Amino acid sequence: GAPAGTMEDAAAANEQRDERDPEEEARRRDLRDCRRMFYLGFAGLPWLWLVNWFQYRAPSTPTGDPEVHKYATRSLAGAVVGFAAFIAYVVFVQLTWRDWAPDDFMVNAPPAKHSF
Repeated sequence: GAPAGTMEDAAAANEQRDERDPEEEARRRDLRDCRRMFYLGFAGLPWLWLVNWFQYRAPSTPTGDPEVHKYATRSLAGAVVGFAAFIAYVVFVQLTWRDWAPDDFMVNAPPAKHSF
């Protein structure tokens, strides 16, 4: 038969495997949250990409988790593109709204009957 020490060692190893490594749990949680925030940014929320990058930029170093690095980098790129598109839209509207026909897109409020 096997020595008694071997059985105890195997039981201790199984017990150790059952306990979760706090660092591994934190890494999984960070990856899950980073991935969720990245995909939520596609819902028209480029500011969330910026928050995602800001939150996970430090762990996105080459020594950190490469998946977190991937989503953090892509979040920054998405935020830059999203904000650039928004700024281009605002500039376009501000420069061209006077050329639109009055009935196209503008809402005209009736004049107030009473002046206070």
